[in-house]
Amino acid sequence: MDKQTRQETIAVFHEMTSGMLRHDVTLLKQVIAPDAIFVHLNGKVESREVWLDQMRIGRMRYLDSNELTLTVTEDGTDVVIVSRSDLTARIYGFENCWHIETTTRLAQRNNAWQITRSQAQFF
Repeated sequence: MDKQTRQETIAVFHEMTSGMLRHDVTLLKQVIAPDAIFVHLNGKVESREVWLDQMRIGRMRYLDSNELTLTVTEDGTDVVIVSRSDLTARIYGFENCWHIETTTRLAQRNNAWQITRSQAQFF
């Protein structure tokens, strides 16, 4: 993977994190593909729109994120970022800090990197 691809995909990943913390749905719609899939810690699978709706109505509030590690690899034409972080959030009214590992897949769409899948699990 070339240096530019690595930098661009990490920037998109960090923009998603920033958008989550700022509850910036407009930014999130820019960096997440319309057909993206999210797999939550409990295994629940949601579309981008369902996930964004949960944020809009306040069921999912991301409060803080402390990135601990980040690795970037290629998988064919896609890029996969695996990040470990401490994520503080209020989910369905319950606030906690979770130690999560997120595997995020990015693909080129209209000459820009977009997130197409994100899966969270505990570490």
